[in-house]
Amino acid sequence: MGDRVQSIVIGRDERCDLIISSYFASRRHAVVEKRRDRFILTDESSNGTFVVPRQSAEIYLKRESLPLIGRGTISLGAAPGGDDAHTIDYAIGPPD
Repeated sequence: MGDRVQSIVIGRDERCDLIISSYFASRRHAVVEKRRDRFILTDESSNGTFVVPRQSAEIYLKRESLPLIGRGTISLGAAPGGDDAHTIDYAIGPPD
């Protein structure tokens, strides 16, 4: 996300900013918002969102928000594994 973009909508719908072609994803599944210097993931789905931070335990969100820190994987509607069409890798901070 650049300085001009303050939020990204993720889901199956063609109007989403990031379109995920997986039956696990809802039409409008989640939103990532830039608030000050933080990135907040908010689940808006029926099936929930799994966040797996690198070197940390899996977190399940259902209509909840979570600040994204460091690196990890976001999995829409199902736990990560198998079908990678519903997973998104993220990295917060400067590139390596």
